[in-house]
Amino acid sequence: MKNVEIEQLTVAMREATDKRLYERFLAVRLRLEDHSSGQPPKLTEEQRHAQTDEL
Repeated sequence: MKNVEIEQLTVAMREATDKRLYERFLAVRLRLEDHSSGQPPKLTEEQRHAQTDEL
């Protein structure tokens, strides 16, 4: 079930036109992927790509 939700969020992130909405989807996806270890999360390849697109 979690994998289906993560995939749905990934699709929604690709389709998001608003940066704020994209960030909300990303936060939920990271939470579902259990990236809440208390340490700052490392950027995924998708996040790195999104950052370079913004510059």
